[in-house]
Amino acid sequence: MFKSIVVGVDGSPTAQEALRRAAGLAETTGAELHVVCAYQGASIIAVDPIGVAALGAGGTEALKEAADDVLRSATRSAGDRGVTIQTHAVEGEASDALIDVAEGMNCDLIVVGSRGMRGGKRLLLGSVPNRVAHHAGRDVLIVYTA
Repeated sequence: MFKSIVVGVDGSPTAQEALRRAAGLAETTGAELHVVCAYQGASIIAVDPIGVAALGAGGTEALKEAADDVLRSATRSAGDRGVTIQTHAVEGEASDALIDVAEGMNCDLIVVGSRGMRGGKRLLLGSVPNRVAHHAGRDVLIVYTA
């Protein structure tokens, strides 16, 4: 059924539930599990009389290390299930990171939590599950998380 599955983690309970469901699917189908944690480098900017000038990026390496820590922590339980796991710390927007990894690894399915999908805010904010569902180009499982 599925040969490879992508799921995103960020340390939240919503992401943990999505990972739990993705790991269960991977275990059942024998699929490889790709666990993604996105991070964004903080840009330092200043406003001067002429306009806005970017002064550089700060803390990108520390953010990548934090993403790696989230990945290690999140995948311990999935690894105990005998699932083959690859982790990906990706710089960028979370929805883009999930889609890029899915495309790059030729994954069949992306699993995301539903948090942020309810109400009018989803139309304004472009939540991760909403963006993934509309732009993935492959199956997406949105796991209900209260």
